[in-house]
Amino acid sequence: MDIRIAIDTLSGNHGLEVTLPAIIKALQRNDRVRFLLYGPLKKIAHAIEDLPEDQLERVVVANAPNSSLIDSESDQLGDHAQASLLLAIDALKSGRADALVTACHIQDLIPICQSRLDLYSEVSQPAMMRLLPALKKPAYMLDVGAHLDPSAQELLEFALMGSEALRVIAGKRYPRIGLLSNASSAKFTTERIRETDALIRRTSLNYAGLVEGYALFDGSVDLILCDGWTGNISIKSAQGAVVSFMDYLIEQFSDSAVSRSLSLPILPFLRRLQSKLNQDPQRYGGALVLGYDHEVIKCHTQASSDDFTLAIDTAIKTANFELSKKIHKGLDTHHTRWPQPLNAQLQDEPTVSPNLT
Repeated sequence: MDIRIAIDTLSGNHGLEVTLPAIIKALQRNDRVRFLLYGPLKKIAHAIEDLPEDQLERVVVANAPNSSLIDSESDQLGDHAQASLLLAIDALKSGRADALVTACHIQDLIPICQSRLDLYSEVSQPAMMRLLPALKKPAYMLDVGAHLDPSAQELLEFALMGSEALRVIAGKRYPRIGLLSNASSAKFTTERIRETDALIRRTSLNYAGLVEGYALFDGSVDLILCDGWTGNISIKSAQGAVVSFMDYLIEQFSDSAVSRSLSLPILPFLRRLQSKLNQDPQRYGGALVLGYDHEVIKCHTQASSDDFTLAIDTAIKTANFELSKKIHKGLDTHHTRWPQPLNAQLQDEPTVSPNLT
């Protein structure tokens, strides 16, 4: 069965320059993907007119001549009825698309999702989850910008959603969850962290307790729970650290002929390291917007065409998994499926469920 992906082609800082090459690449790599493209009809038609017929027949273009969403001072959605993001989300809600990919600003995406899509009855706010770069065992972070100031109860809901998501996309029966804090002791942190910590301890989640920033990269937990403000800053700090580290290595080993000759024996290692970190955390397939019975993938606004291609790959995989429906089902029944809390003693059993990366 083909997977139908709705694309907000005008989204991001570069719009069609990024989205169209990614779409063309995805068509060439996967003969089971179909696209519903929302954007300026003539420009898109011209860009794809030379595609082979078997690829062209898997593309439907709906004219959305306006911007991705908001370019004016108006906050009224009716003023943007032909915006590509709105049309793409409506296709998702109606069932004409199995997943949506956009690189719009999160400040645009979340309000539109809340106005157009139905939130799980078990949660009060959506959240975004994405993969962090790591040399050991990659971890997911939740939330990374959808909700800047969640309550302790909302953070608990995020933990439940994230745990169910990792059961599906990472094959972890008991994903280990850490609550990001400025200190490992609850008495030295904020009231919200203390309240959240107490709430999660009353569940049967595999909870590792409070973790500090080291956990972003040390592989000690599978899911790092935090508010969207902290998560957004952390993910961008990780991006800057990785890029700066690789740039520094390249600069040092390219500084002189002697340095270049000395670097020859370790070039294979450097290439493996660069591949492992993937140079830029944005290339980890975009963020998953959790909380709706629909697959919504948020790519970074500064995404390149390669980044957007990986976001499309993520959309295809989550649609194949039926991730959002399985999360919802898990939220509804998690208390009957989770064992009584052994918390840190719980061990994963190997499964065949693939990771999203």
